[in-house]
Amino acid sequence: MKRGLKSQQSSFTKLKTEQEAATRASFRVALEIAKRGKPFTDGEMIKECIIAVAEEMCTEKVNLLKTVSMSANTVTRRVENITKNISSQLFDKNGHVEWFSLALDELTDVSDTVQVLIYIRGVDKSYEVHEELLDMYSIHGTTTGRDIFKGVEMAINQKNLRWKNLKCITTDGGKNMSVKDKGVVALVSKAVENDGGSKPLIIQCISPVAYNGFMFK
Repeated sequence: MKRGLKSQQSSFTKLKTEQEAATRASFRVALEIAKRGKPFTDGEMIKECIIAVAEEMCTEKVNLLKTVSMSANTVTRRVENITKNISSQLFDKNGHVEWFSLALDELTDVSDTVQVLIYIRGVDKSYEVHEELLDMYSIHGTTTGRDIFKGVEMAINQKNLRWKNLKCITTDGGKNMSVKDKGVVALVSKAVENDGGSKPLIIQCISPVAYNGFMFK
């Protein structure tokens, strides 16, 4: 009876391990699809390819590989979960930032919508540095300094940051970024000073994202 119980427990453990492995595999495939900007429907095609390879090289694994869910709906959920996890990690990191710099990159996508990419480079008390895409803000209609500033302000408030810790901001020097009093730079500087910080270093660069990589080095 003991032997039967142990055998049953071993089977349950193996099944649980295989299910966990299948879930991890599903997440890894979803991550690769997202990183390459591929359609989520590609998951099914990838699964078919994996099974075809297994049928030729390791037939004993075919049934196990078939349990890996890669449907479009599953890939969508996996990517959403990964996004939430990364956002949570970034939120926690930002809570320990002593100083940070921002780089703003303004682009227009294929639908003629302006996308403002906000990059952060932060330093904590241990002088550990992290660089991330902080947020992406879509603008429909006008793209004045005030419009872009709203996106930056929203990112600061939602991502666990304080204006007073902003030490540098890098932009491409466009009119909506640099115009006196009403440009993004002026509005950001005012927000920093209102929060008790000193006016941040202002840098204008053709490629603000590339330049931001040198900050705090």
